[in-house]
Amino acid sequence: MNRNRNIMGGRKGSTFYNIVNAKIMKRILLGLVLSITVLLLNGQNYIDGTLLYHNNPEYPIPEAEAILYNEAGQQVATTITSEEGYFAFEDVADGVYTIGFSTDMEGGQVTLEDALSIVFYMAGLIDYTEIQELAMDINGSGSVNMSDFTYIMIQHLLFGRPFPAGDWVFEDVEVNTNLRSGDGSIGGSRTGDSQGVLVPTGREEVQEYEIISPNQLIVSNDEVWIPVSANLSGKSVLGFTLAMDFNPDQIEVRKVESSFGEVNYNIIDNQLRISWADTEMKSAVVGDEALVNIQVRLADSDLSQEYFTITNGTQIVDNNGVEIENLVFEMPELVFPTSSTVYPNPTTDFINLILSSEEAAWLDVKLYNANGQLVLNETMSTVKGKQTKQMNLTGQTPGVYQLIVKDIEQNIILINEKLVIK
Repeated sequence: MNRNRNIMGGRKGSTFYNIVNAKIMKRILLGLVLSITVLLLNGQNYIDGTLLYHNNPEYPIPEAEAILYNEAGQQVATTITSEEGYFAFEDVADGVYTIGFSTDMEGGQVTLEDALSIVFYMAGLIDYTEIQELAMDINGSGSVNMSDFTYIMIQHLLFGRPFPAGDWVFEDVEVNTNLRSGDGSIGGSRTGDSQGVLVPTGREEVQEYEIISPNQLIVSNDEVWIPVSANLSGKSVLGFTLAMDFNPDQIEVRKVESSFGEVNYNIIDNQLRISWADTEMKSAVVGDEALVNIQVRLADSDLSQEYFTITNGTQIVDNNGVEIENLVFEMPELVFPTSSTVYPNPTTDFINLILSSEEAAWLDVKLYNANGQLVLNETMSTVKGKQTKQMNLTGQTPGVYQLIVKDIEQNIILINEKLVIK
């Protein structure tokens, strides 16, 4: 048996590429090792083997279609793998053959961790096996590069688009019956799976993350910036994806920003999807800043506190490219009765804080720059009722800032607004 590992997914120059049409070349096999046996029985040949996922004997692939092609690329026989992944072709005439596979089985979810493995691979920090190289060639170009990373991050994770290389990819084997042998291996994978994670059901259990509301956000009008944080203080973060379900009859998402850098986002099937990754691999140490701030228009003032639900597709990855587990997210409770606000905005060297308080209180006033750095922190007192406080901004660099005003005793956010200093 002759091995040809670089045949499928558009690997030009291989024997299989020259003899099988483009449709057949897109047939794919979920990661496997294939041991081929060729026997001569009564003048005919018997070819059999076993299908496994990512070279893992613990993961046989059942109910996959195995297809035998002759040298002209014509289909001469098909069979279905057993529960153990075993298949066999009987009464095969002498000749040179290739074996292709197809399956309807869905694989595990492709994640940010898979995408960032490409960055590590391109930087020479990790090695890929042949199966991983095949799996992470998302666009079927013949090599793994940053365009594959970008496709996962934007087209797949945000827009849910399929991979150009197909759902499954595989290496193929040439079988020569005249050799009467064929002890060798073949590998394949679910496209985009860098970790060899087989999910036979095709779906992982639906997971919803815990969300707590340690403070309140006073909503003064129908538009508000909602900060979304996680229990990450002191940890290094290389990237994150968020999948947030919401009711479009109650919330309209206007904009998403982050102090970590430019984020990409999209809304599909009433789910807000957000992604960010540092391809320079500097990673960011998280302090008390939010992961993202989401500008929304509220169509319903009778919102439940679960206005966003964080679910499958959410992942935060550390500076080693490993998923951070046991995540707990923070979003404020929305409170509607007051009219606290700030003006003028944009401004130059001062702002007026219009505050409404049921009791005298002490307020914590913080101003963050576009990099999430705290540039101003003041404490001020208020009296009962509505009042205006002026805040001096002289010396601040022109730019976009985040202003957060919080009632210290009641732990209520009175103002959370973007502030433009000219």
